[in-house]
Amino acid sequence: MSLIKCVECGEEISDKLNCCSNCGYPLKNENKKNNKNIGIGIAFIFLGIFAIIWGISLDYVGLPSSKEYYGGDAYSGIQNAASTTANNVNYVGEMLCSGLKGIMLTLGGTIILYGVSVIKKEEN
Repeated sequence: MSLIKCVECGEEISDKLNCCSNCGYPLKNENKKNNKNIGIGIAFIFLGIFAIIWGISLDYVGLPSSKEYYGGDAYSGIQNAASTTANNVNYVGEMLCSGLKGIMLTLGGTIILYGVSVIKKEEN
């Protein structure tokens, strides 16, 4: 327990009181809460930076099939269909990865802005 001065009357009072025992002026007992909220804001900022770095590093590493055209018999037709299907799957994988990358970048930026707003709110 430490003593602080009341901003209204100047009386020395305990820092654990909610209001001044002399004049009744309400005290802000939020110093510990402020430090905790600032720490939470900083944690959100780091989480957002992590999400952005993760989003930037995402890359789809599918191997495209050759685009050769095989002969006209039934077996070659199956090879052509398999090649086309593999290329379509790779295209879908690339699109999903691009979408996830955009989501991670947006989410990271939003988390950073939220962390900054928590810190700014506690400073005021």
